[in-house]
Amino acid sequence: MTQTSQHAFGFQRPQLSARRACRVQDVAALCDALTSNTRLSELSCSCHPLSPGAAARFGAALAANGALRSVSVGDSSFGDAGLAAMAGGLAANKGLTRLDLEHKALTAAGARALAACLAAHPTLQELLIGRNELGTDGVSALCVPWRALRALDLSSCGLGAPAVAALAAAPALGTLAQLALADNELGPGAGAPLAELLGRAGKLRVLELAGTRLGEEGVATLASALPSAPGLAALDLSRCGMSAAGVRALAGGLRRQAAAGPLRLVLGPGNDLGHESVVELAAALQERARSGDSQHGDKGQQQQQQQRGREAVNYDLDLGGGDLGLAAVQALARLPGLEGLALFRAALSDAAVAALCGAVAASGGEGGGEGHAEERQFAGLRNLNLSGCGLGLASLKQLLAALERAGAGSPLRLVEVGANPGADEAEFHEAAAALKAARPELDVHWRAADGSSEGAGQVGGGGLRLQAAAPGP
Repeated sequence: MTQTSQHAFGFQRPQLSARRACRVQDVAALCDALTSNTRLSELSCSCHPLSPGAAARFGAALAANGALRSVSVGDSSFGDAGLAAMAGGLAANKGLTRLDLEHKALTAAGARALAACLAAHPTLQELLIGRNELGTDGVSALCVPWRALRALDLSSCGLGAPAVAALAAAPALGTLAQLALADNELGPGAGAPLAELLGRAGKLRVLELAGTRLGEEGVATLASALPSAPGLAALDLSRCGMSAAGVRALAGGLRRQAAAGPLRLVLGPGNDLGHESVVELAAALQERARSGDSQHGDKGQQQQQQQRGREAVNYDLDLGGGDLGLAAVQALARLPGLEGLALFRAALSDAAVAALCGAVAASGGEGGGEGHAEERQFAGLRNLNLSGCGLGLASLKQLLAALERAGAGSPLRLVEVGANPGADEAEFHEAAAALKAARPELDVHWRAADGSSEGAGQVGGGGLRLQAAAPGP
């Protein structure tokens, strides 16, 4: 454990090591230091058990401390009693912006203890309370008129459609910018309350629904509300059990999003991302981009967008686990504003691989001409993930040759090809080194096909990470 003297808190982000127990005297010294410290901005001791008495001492220290911005204390034994003991001090605190209560064995009773803090706290913007069995009653308790909350993580909280309905009716929902409901078995019935939530959450930018098993019906109902949420900038629907019909319904909702801005869309894995579905999705996103561009083209609209800080229509797509043929790759290559494309563990036909390599080569201007990015393929693509796609040496060498042919005029800056059989070959390593010499601005990442080598955590599609929301107006 780190020292608990006031001198130790010259650091802004100390962490208490889990290798030593947090003794009573340690807690006392830490709380005494927190009371007068003005430099510490982040405190993390989430691996240490805290008794209700120790939690009360922390609460008293938080009430007196105005410098801390982020706090994570207690382990999975913390429980409702610990939170109740600390809640009064939390409510009296005037500086926290982020509170991490993930995996603390909380229930609805703990949520009720926290509700007063949310209603009173003037600066608390981000609450992480996932991996607690809150249930519908717990979520309902949290739906108070919170003062500053902008980001809420309720992942893995044992929630169903009724909990989503409670959120949709929350009096301060309109201030929320980020919401994570991942890994709750919401089911198809949650589609309607999610649609209502989208209609009322006018500032919502990030919605994470990975692993919620919405299915075709739930996704279709949610998609019907997308036109009412043009500000949504990130949507994770991976592992939702979507059929091809569900993907088509999603495409229809995106197509009707007038004046929409940039979008990060995570659909893989765990959905039926077949060839035809991807083609239709790309067409819908292209139409969505045109709608955004037409809105940008109107002078009055442009001025309004500038005042609201509207961004260009750019896309970051995760289609991991999809089944892509030639037409799907061609449609994606011509998608305006595509900046990121993750195809982790996607099935690519030989024709699709050849088309993809051709599009990569053309991203530097080949075939489109200088100054005509709109005619090029992958004209804005910066990040490409082809990890785990079963690519052999010949396919990977073809890709490396395309990257070299594209030259410095290509926007590509990161290409991931790990977990492909060909990446184990010495010949590939030599070709990659030659490419690095020719294009030093380009990073090519790979690892062993069995996933055992260093850097494995960098490979593969990923969901959205809930981050601190920007302060409200």
